[in-house]
Amino acid sequence: MNVIITFDVKESKLDSFRDIMSDVKSNLPQVEGCNSVTVYNDVENPAVFTLVESWDSQQAHQSHIESVVQSGDWEFIAGHLKTDPVSSYFQEY
Repeated sequence: MNVIITFDVKESKLDSFRDIMSDVKSNLPQVEGCNSVTVYNDVENPAVFTLVESWDSQQAHQSHIESVVQSGDWEFIAGHLKTDPVSSYFQEY
């Protein structure tokens, strides 16, 4: 199961968000159920980041998101964003 998430970051928070994305690249694959993550940064709009994550299941991803929210980490991440992220689940065709 793949999850594609797009973030629109506040200009004033770009450096801090880049640090978050570096942490995501190294730490997310260590989370149970996560197989990989790739972080993309829009060439035309450097404030836009897209993550492509591979998970064992949608439930594994949702469990991870719940833990991020409960830990308070999501509140910190959300403070960097102009709008809520856009995400969808995809399966290979």
